[in-house]
Amino acid sequence: MPTTSSHPRSSSTGTPSFTAPARAGRLAYFEGSLPLRWFEGERLRAIRELVAEDPGHRILQIGSGAGHVARMFRHSHVVVVDSHPELLELARRNLKDHDVELVQGDLESLRFSPRSFDRVICTQVLEHLEHPERVLERIAELVKPGGRAIVTVANAPLSRGVKRVLTSPPLGWVFDTELLGAAGERLHQWTPDEFRRLVSSRFHVEEQRALPFAWLPLRVCYLCRVRRTEPLAHGRVES
Repeated sequence: MPTTSSHPRSSSTGTPSFTAPARAGRLAYFEGSLPLRWFEGERLRAIRELVAEDPGHRILQIGSGAGHVARMFRHSHVVVVDSHPELLELARRNLKDHDVELVQGDLESLRFSPRSFDRVICTQVLEHLEHPERVLERIAELVKPGGRAIVTVANAPLSRGVKRVLTSPPLGWVFDTELLGAAGERLHQWTPDEFRRLVSSRFHVEEQRALPFAWLPLRVCYLCRVRRTEPLAHGRVES
């Protein structure tokens, strides 16, 4: 039976009050302009297609957003992790009657069994973390053999340029400038090639999608297979 539960935990760095992400979630899915909602819909569509859900999948989502990613997977058990209680509350409201477990905390300090998830989704999170390489390492530990990680990040240089255009007259009044302003909180300003080099330290990138278009890659979505060294009779081989 679908259940939604919350398990408050303390992250290793605490859980500070952080209202900007919650505002961004409401804008993107509930109150934003039609172009913004369409753009977020394209991101969701790409994630859904790359996850390629099978009934019975166990999925881990890092960063809850407003719950719109997790709600796409009705035939899986989804564990959603976020350190911000406001975002988890938004997700809880949006995930009624879904088989979802909401967990407050940060991924590095939470105790999940190794190789316990068929899919791990991390969307628009890593650029906000001080040590993204540690989270990628943890994701690699949690993906089952044959499983996949789906990671999306912003194309920071292009996003900054688009932001300058959209927040200047006459376009500024049309778009959701509060959400665009959240980009300034990114700790990392990767290009797609820079991020691919980072993620390739632990994963094979099987597919890379530019969103919303190949010629306007504001977001990039990566389908990743873990690099593993498995023992064989005549030595070791990377899978």
